[in-house]
Amino acid sequence: MNHPNPIRLLVTQAVGLLCLAGMLSLVSIGIIPAAEKQDLPDAPSLTERDIAFFESNVRPVLAKHCYRCHSRQAGKSEGGLVLDTRDDLRRGGDRGVAIVPGKPDTSLLLRAVSHTEPDLEMPPGKSRLPDRVIADLREWIKIGAPDPRSGAT
Repeated sequence: MNHPNPIRLLVTQAVGLLCLAGMLSLVSIGIIPAAEKQDLPDAPSLTERDIAFFESNVRPVLAKHCYRCHSRQAGKSEGGLVLDTRDDLRRGGDRGVAIVPGKPDTSLLLRAVSHTEPDLEMPPGKSRLPDRVIADLREWIKIGAPDPRSGAT
């Protein structure tokens, strides 16, 4: 059985670190240009229809039924979940991501408002949201969960 030589391994690692340090030095003094940061859009391109759907069918539901327990403005993040921004919604909380764009059946938010799991019923202690509201949330997630919100709201 062939075992690696520990001295050769240390020398190889040291050479690698020296090369990396040298490259970083050359970048820092401008001899090698640093890679340009790509300008990525804050949000995917949204159509007027996407924005209108969110503003009339999703944001009001979040504001009326969710923000009381899941927003920075209310000072709460029950279960580690904050719903103030697009990124917050996709980040999720203690149980995982709240929505999976394009996959309503694997989205915790939809499962919670649908009351399909006894230990995950939102809003808590209240009856299930109307079928029309749940259908709108399902459709929103199915079409990719377009959300014009960014940053803190």
